[in-house]
Amino acid sequence: MSGEREAYRESGHMSDMGVVESKTAPRRVVHGKPVIQGRPVAQLKKNARARTARARAPKSTLKQALVLNRMLLLLMLPLLVMLLWSLSAINTQGNEYQEARSEYAALRELAGPGRTADPQVALPTPDEGAYEGADEDTDIDWEALRALNPDIVGWITVPGTTIDYPIVQGRDNNWYLHHTFRGERNPAGAIFVDYLNAPDFSDGHMLVYGHNMQRGNMFAPLHRWNGDRFRIYTPEGVWEYEVFARQTVPRNSPLYSMFDSPRDDGAQVVTLSTCTFRRPAYRFVVQGVLIA
Repeated sequence: MSGEREAYRESGHMSDMGVVESKTAPRRVVHGKPVIQGRPVAQLKKNARARTARARAPKSTLKQALVLNRMLLLLMLPLLVMLLWSLSAINTQGNEYQEARSEYAALRELAGPGRTADPQVALPTPDEGAYEGADEDTDIDWEALRALNPDIVGWITVPGTTIDYPIVQGRDNNWYLHHTFRGERNPAGAIFVDYLNAPDFSDGHMLVYGHNMQRGNMFAPLHRWNGDRFRIYTPEGVWEYEVFARQTVPRNSPLYSMFDSPRDDGAQVVTLSTCTFRRPAYRFVVQGVLIA
């Protein structure tokens, strides 16, 4: 019997301790738990059950997962498109703002002496020695400006602000809302007088419009301006106005259909009108009466 055990041991199936060994799955006990090839038996069984469950999973579950993934992709795609569109719009607006700024800076240089070429530099105030006479700085090159745009009718300056722009008049009140002095489509538009007003500023009530741009150009500075005078140049002369009212009015106010003087004394009035960000149905106006 001992000879048989010796032969069986030498064949590799029995250890010196007389325990039959398995070459395919040697099992040991570690911390009281059976282990095969260094892995707990319980974990091996759990993994085997999981593989079996996946193999037996119905095809409908896989299809549902694919459908869900596609639905999530379809939901995310519009959000991605909106994000890309928003980034593109911001970039376009920045470019358009820069184009308008460059255009009006060039026009200031073309207009002649007394104009500041940098649209971000505020004009001097009366306290700084400007606006001491209504006949100063009248040397505007109207012919050069007319050659670029025959719609030009004047030029406006507001001391203490960056408002220093040509004034145009179109065939309606829509074109220059979206086009610059040179006729380029741009959200900054142009400063323009109401198309029903007399182009020589001879009406008792003149309406002058300009955008309230977020970056502070065009008529945006009017909202923060607390000065008391502004000036309008025309080929016929220079007119100075003293502010007597600042107010917010509905965009359909009777003020916008009044072309005779709204004052009892009949003095000429110019209304500078711009929009408001938070109240789209209203307009902010600054009104000045002619004093010189």
